[in-house]
Amino acid sequence: MKLARMIVLTCFYTVASSASAADYYDEKKGSSYNHAAPDEIIHLPKYCWGHYNQKLTNPKYHINKSSCGPWMNHFCQAILQFNRSQNPLAGKMERQGYLNQSIGNLDYSIKGLKDYPACYIRKHVLMMQKRVRMAASVGIR
Repeated sequence: MKLARMIVLTCFYTVASSASAADYYDEKKGSSYNHAAPDEIIHLPKYCWGHYNQKLTNPKYHINKSSCGPWMNHFCQAILQFNRSQNPLAGKMERQGYLNQSIGNLDYSIKGLKDYPACYIRKHVLMMQKRVRMAASVGIR
């Protein structure tokens, strides 16, 4: 009986905490237009954090468009989708979809990067391209 009560309470607190996390997505409070969870954002480079939380206005939380171009707005999304494609708890089709989306967004970003050879995150973009291509060549299992 005590174990059953603990399970019910655990489920209740899990649901209650996930409901409060919904506040994170409230546009009026300055949150993301791309809907990434906080535990996903923390695994991104700091220059992507502002892309997912509009309250972060400091330049260190954004990719500088004058340095890297307007096409780089897809780069953070490519990283997020790649990270999601590596989640072993997601189904194979879902992970493959995220990997394909990541490839598309990365290709878009790299296409625009050609006009900005001095981009300060160029090495990271090219490294991500290699990681994504390698994952695609191995395939989702």
